[in-house]
Amino acid sequence: MGQSAFSHPSGGHAVRPDGYQRREPEQTALYKTLAAHWPEFLEHAEELGGLPRFVVREFEQFLKCGILAHGCLHLECRDCGHSLLVAFSCKRRGFCPSCIGRRMADLAVHLEQAVFPEVPVRHWICSFPWGLRALLGYDRKLCADFVTTFAQELSRSLRHRAKQQLGLESMSEAHTGILVAIQRVDSALRLNVHFHVLAIDGIYTRAERGDETSDLHFQALPTPTHAEVTEIARRTAFRVDRLLRAQGRHLLPREGDDDGAGEPVQLALDEPGLAACYEVAASAVGISGPRAGQPPLRLLGGGGGGRSGGVCSDDKHHGPDEPVGEYGGINLYAKQLVHGRDREQLEKLCRYITRPPV
Repeated sequence: MGQSAFSHPSGGHAVRPDGYQRREPEQTALYKTLAAHWPEFLEHAEELGGLPRFVVREFEQFLKCGILAHGCLHLECRDCGHSLLVAFSCKRRGFCPSCIGRRMADLAVHLEQAVFPEVPVRHWICSFPWGLRALLGYDRKLCADFVTTFAQELSRSLRHRAKQQLGLESMSEAHTGILVAIQRVDSALRLNVHFHVLAIDGIYTRAERGDETSDLHFQALPTPTHAEVTEIARRTAFRVDRLLRAQGRHLLPREGDDDGAGEPVQLALDEPGLAACYEVAASAVGISGPRAGQPPLRLLGGGGGGRSGGVCSDDKHHGPDEPVGEYGGINLYAKQLVHGRDREQLEKLCRYITRPPV
């Protein structure tokens, strides 16, 4: 493979005249940390029964992503002769900031340009009790059931409010639009499965009732009240509780119940190493080093900085009738509204809810 005019074997490179600069994942803190500690961590995991192959593959492929030594293309312009090396990417979906970041950018543009109409969109955040973090982290079906449950209750609330406030004869006349993105971690990289939801802040109705071929007409709804948001949380909590009780767990306590929502017993039996990792991630404590068994140290900035798009679901200073609510440990936050014509802000919000973990 010939040497590029803008790269050299050591991996360093100059910035091209057009501004392109090859990314250097090996220089990032994430890469350096994993490269230094992954072998030792994998060895400790083997003592607990080992990790599933898909987990090992995720880490090993990340350590090759963007590294020229693990494969690249040599591209050259036939007209001017300029050339460069383009390293292969891992294309994984676990935590690679580069590969997931590209998906995030592509999806955000698609959602803004081809999915959401020019109507108001409200950002909802739905979080669950800490005791469910590990359970939702590994039980994909249960997590999907939780998503369906919340989306259905949110849609029901919008249609019910539309019937009351817009004078509809039936809730079936109202049509809603909801997009759900599942985030598995929080800003401290703790295992914290929660939902980011973009819901059209209103309903669509047919121009002529009962005519499925007539055009849809949008009607906006006022900001939901604290009571309305709390009612969504309450109905979601009771339905989630039924789902959990089918597995011998519970969300809402009843007479004779034991404490907590239970532990991921089946995962501990099938994959003890992975179960141990989930337990540590859910409890947010260190497993090695001088702070083993203690929470990691965090740098706290003023003004709630660091949250893209101005979203801060941890804000405890809510007004008496703001669109936030809680029931049974299920917290809902719906204060952010993007106006339909602000497409730039809508794209930023779409990027925020689909962002990589790191």
